[in-house]
Amino acid sequence: MTTHQVRPGEQSASLQHPMRHRLLLALPDEGGVISELARILQTHKGNVAHHLAVLERVGLVERAGTRTGRGGTRIIWRRTFDQLAFEGDREATDGMLGAVRDGVLADETALLDLRHLRLRPEDAERIALQLKGFVDGLRPAPKGSPSYGVLVGVYRAH
Repeated sequence: MTTHQVRPGEQSASLQHPMRHRLLLALPDEGGVISELARILQTHKGNVAHHLAVLERVGLVERAGTRTGRGGTRIIWRRTFDQLAFEGDREATDGMLGAVRDGVLADETALLDLRHLRLRPEDAERIALQLKGFVDGLRPAPKGSPSYGVLVGVYRAH
């Protein structure tokens, strides 16, 4: 599994837009074409193409071949990473939280539970490591299974 640390500058700026996070999350591991992504994200193909071009320019997606069908030849797009890390990057985090907001509002069954707990710093660190380990240990479901967003976080509330 490859984790990509977002570089400051253009790469970080490209992740300020929630649609780009939604697009990265919607891309299947085997890659996807613009028409499929537009259908999944409920937007038009031009919007998807624009955001893919931005993500390609900064190295977060790549062209991974072509698929031929009734409508002609289509480009298959793929993420260049398995996990994305942008700790301390306010703009990229804001974009990611916008994508989470969009997803939660679109799903009537979504669970989003925010709690503030008094913890010792070492306990907060231990919880963060355990949560990351739990999510990293989940096995991928077979192709065609529903896709879920999982937001895990521990942060200091001021």
